[in-house]
Amino acid sequence: MLLCILIFEQGKSLFVSCVIFAFVLLYMIDIKVELKPTGPELSFSQRLIYSPSILNLKNLSNSSIPVYASHSPTSLNDGISFHTDYQRVKGRFLSELNIPQGLRKLTGEDVLKSTPQVFDSRYKSPCWINDKHILRCLPYCFSAGIPKSATTDMNSKIVSHPDIVDGRGEHWWTRNRYNGYKNIWATERKGSVAFERYLNGFGLLANKLHIGLSDLAAHLISVDRSTSLLWDNHILDGVDGGPEYTHADVIRLVQPNAKIIAIFRNPSERLYSDYKYFKQMQHKSPDLFHKKVVNSLRIFNNCLKDHDIRKCTYTYKGDVRLHIGNYNIFVREWMRAFPRNQLHFLRTDEWKNCAVELPKIYDFLNIRVLNASELTSICNGKLKNVNTSSKKLGPMLTETRILLDDFYRPFLKDLANILEDDRYTWN
Repeated sequence: MLLCILIFEQGKSLFVSCVIFAFVLLYMIDIKVELKPTGPELSFSQRLIYSPSILNLKNLSNSSIPVYASHSPTSLNDGISFHTDYQRVKGRFLSELNIPQGLRKLTGEDVLKSTPQVFDSRYKSPCWINDKHILRCLPYCFSAGIPKSATTDMNSKIVSHPDIVDGRGEHWWTRNRYNGYKNIWATERKGSVAFERYLNGFGLLANKLHIGLSDLAAHLISVDRSTSLLWDNHILDGVDGGPEYTHADVIRLVQPNAKIIAIFRNPSERLYSDYKYFKQMQHKSPDLFHKKVVNSLRIFNNCLKDHDIRKCTYTYKGDVRLHIGNYNIFVREWMRAFPRNQLHFLRTDEWKNCAVELPKIYDFLNIRVLNASELTSICNGKLKNVNTSSKKLGPMLTETRILLDDFYRPFLKDLANILEDDRYTWN
């Protein structure tokens, strides 16, 4: 540009040509330069591909969505490892550990001061005797999502096992424990009351363990069935690249040996089911759904102009819950925080064969195998929470499905890559 200013004295036409050439050169450089984040060095969970590529709604099928930098599944745990970072001591509480400030704040002092570093070894479940000499227990397993993917049916059949005591979760970790969030415990959010109320949800398990300490009773477990746990981090403080810590980090800190289960459905189908199921009093139609999808894609794309895809996923606020289908974003968080053998993933497609998939889940939970008669009795039970509005509304429009399939395709490709299973592309 300085050269153009000097040329200006030689003639206006030459100056104009120089300016045009300069802008063309800058444009070509901008295309080839990889955008870099500004500010402090990002943590593992924030190492992303920064790309100027933005989705074009007019030609979505030819667009390229920036996704996570490729990591092999074996390298996903090179972030925080609570087994190695913290030397847990029996008889002490989590609050006494040297926990990073961000994670400490997200976990909450009431949780840290109430939860021991080491649980009672007499029980399979994470239990302990509190300062009031009351047996308290956390869930052994978290069935963490994804909503509208047969989670209700799957969970109801999981807890039908005689060794599983049904408990409550009610989205406590992701929603109901935060100040300012509308919830059923709005008047009881001071001190450790909220956490105590959460633990009360698993009081039946504690009572059964307390009544009779036997080999059979000691192996009883409970499940938190909050289907928002895997993906809902919207209330966390946002930073460049998204939240520094997520609820995956919190659960790993509080219950390091937790078992995590998640079921996934084709994200395009899941979104349409989600749209039909929630807020049923509103007027709905395939045409209206299409308009909402187009607007939601526009909102997401506008976010990508200034932020990376992880940040946009966590801060998204659109007409439909588009972001829940970005499965790879959430799976990477949990694979970073937990060893792979503590995570069990399956698809709704496979769950249709309950007699095959349910024993796999029981084996994952390390509970006794049921005989054929017991399994048949459970799997032949009535399907739970079936979306009956589908027949009334009809299928989604073909053009809507094309838009959604094109949008989700790069996410699913990455998901299949990290899980080493091509079925998760839903091709």
